[in-house]
Amino acid sequence: MCSFATLLVTGVAKAKLMSYISDMKNLILISFLVPAMAMAQSKEDYERAMSRFKHYYNKSKTEKLADLFLPDAKEFVEKTFGGEGPGNAMKEYGRIKSFSYLGVAKEDGVTIFKTEFEKQTVATSFTLEEGNKFGTFRFHTNTDEIEAMLRDS
Repeated sequence: MCSFATLLVTGVAKAKLMSYISDMKNLILISFLVPAMAMAQSKEDYERAMSRFKHYYNKSKTEKLADLFLPDAKEFVEKTFGGEGPGNAMKEYGRIKSFSYLGVAKEDGVTIFKTEFEKQTVATSFTLEEGNKFGTFRFHTNTDEIEAMLRDS
């Protein structure tokens, strides 16, 4: 049979154990969140990336543009932004006059910019990966959500 003193000690030990378990859960959670937070980019990071893109795009510096992307996107960059072929964005859109941050699309998490070119205004969307390199990049993107963001801007 348990005495009151045994129950009291057991209760204290249980409380300490529960506190220890709670502390360990917090420590584990923090160990997962810190690396994710270190890799998370800010609005300013996205604006800087878009500014660099505008600079090199307007100067037709395809090699410099390619450096802004992950290495496996080099062919995409050369095809879309280089040369005089039908895929040349400069011919179709003209130079970038301005851009403005619209937000993050809820459906796929890409960051959206309203991009005003000489010939038209479109939404450009992208993600930033390690080293603030473009991951997903949509030069001209269009969904109902993004169209609403453009209209409201």
